[in-house]
Amino acid sequence: MKKEEVLLFQYLQDYDDFNWIIKDRKMLMPHFSTLSEELVDILFCRLYDRFVARGHNEMLFKSLLATVGEAAVKNFFSKRYHSRHDQGCLGNALDILAMPGIYENQQTWDKFIEKDMTLTGNLEDCLRLYIDWCLLGKNRLKGQDQIVEETGIYDPIMDTPKEEWDKFASMFPGLFFALAYLSRTQPHSDFIKSIALTCPDGTPDFIANDLWLQRRAFLACVKTYGIEFIVTHIHKIRPQLICYAILNIDFRRNEYKRLHLAVLLEMDSSGEEDEYEGVVQLGKQILRST
Repeated sequence: MKKEEVLLFQYLQDYDDFNWIIKDRKMLMPHFSTLSEELVDILFCRLYDRFVARGHNEMLFKSLLATVGEAAVKNFFSKRYHSRHDQGCLGNALDILAMPGIYENQQTWDKFIEKDMTLTGNLEDCLRLYIDWCLLGKNRLKGQDQIVEETGIYDPIMDTPKEEWDKFASMFPGLFFALAYLSRTQPHSDFIKSIALTCPDGTPDFIANDLWLQRRAFLACVKTYGIEFIVTHIHKIRPQLICYAILNIDFRRNEYKRLHLAVLLEMDSSGEEDEYEGVVQLGKQILRST
């Protein structure tokens, strides 16, 4: 995968202005011939996020449809429908995400996401499945031993077999919706905390949607619990996640100072100066400017 394609995925995942993303056809269209499924999955996840946070928006869906084309959108729905019975608890709970009408009709969407304990329980089951399988590695297939035996080469990116990545890809949009919904309706959920503080079992692929889920869960926890979430759990947190929070949340100056001190202490106790150097420099820059 080319460097610009990897950067494109991160742009789609994290750039704040979703309206601009789906209208920026000049940037997106050259990639749709070979990467359409991955790109469309991410764009629908961004659509879920907007619908959950700000309410149904039919025009936003129509803009997405116009940008990626009807064929790509139909393929997205077809994948959700045909893979639903291979997804364990994701299937029955999220069948409706494979139905175009939910994106075209506000009443259908509102009825689906109205605060309901059955839906909440189903989505918690979705995240529990993901945590056990993808983060903790329970019943997850490994492919590295066979590759080493056949080639004599150890390649970390190959430690997860293709069938496991295919399973994750089929589940991912539903998992993202579950995280987006519960982050809004159950912000103190232990499932969100677990995703925020647990790195995937195995090396992420180049698209790294599993790390995107962790970033979103981490940001949700910091917004819910404040700077104390980072300070309390700093020994479990990747330095890159701390940078991500700093760049996406406006902390007060005293919070920046407390976080900066916590990072310095963790860097000293862990002995991993190189790992934390970016966080330290970013903190210094922000403190000088506030």
